[in-house]
Amino acid sequence: MPPIHVNRRLRNYHHYNSFINRLHNEDYIASTLLQLAYSRMNRSIQYNCVAVCFVYGKINNELWVASNSQDIKKLDIIRLSRILRKDGFDYPPYAIRIVKNGCKNSRHAEIQLLTALRIWFGDTIGSRDIYIGVSKPCCRNCAFMLDAYAVNYGQYHFDRVKNWELPSDLFD
Repeated sequence: MPPIHVNRRLRNYHHYNSFINRLHNEDYIASTLLQLAYSRMNRSIQYNCVAVCFVYGKINNELWVASNSQDIKKLDIIRLSRILRKDGFDYPPYAIRIVKNGCKNSRHAEIQLLTALRIWFGDTIGSRDIYIGVSKPCCRNCAFMLDAYAVNYGQYHFDRVKNWELPSDLFD
């Protein structure tokens, strides 16, 4: 399914049936992890985002996690696994890899994952049917980069964003 454009300024944005029907496990995991990380703090959740993807390897499978400004702690991962099991997700014990690329608050979480995937898989990234789950719709810049590498995601928006860093290391 191609990603859908959403208008985050609409009053009923969070009640779109299309969002609920299109929610992937990865999107749910990313949203839950962002909520868990922020439950430890009294800061605004508005400018943060968590992105996750499953990477299947020859030796083991991993869940890769990135966040553009919130540090993900081991406790967050433990609480996430408990919630997923409680919600009925078939959540095997994946190894968790916390991905950090770029300056804090400047590189969006999905671009951090894309950069790590490009380093890991090289030019074969587009042939791997990768889905990046994001706790919020991707901005248009991130959507453009994900499309360029044929990486799947669920939603995007056209609102202006702050702190977007051009990932020059993706253009090798």
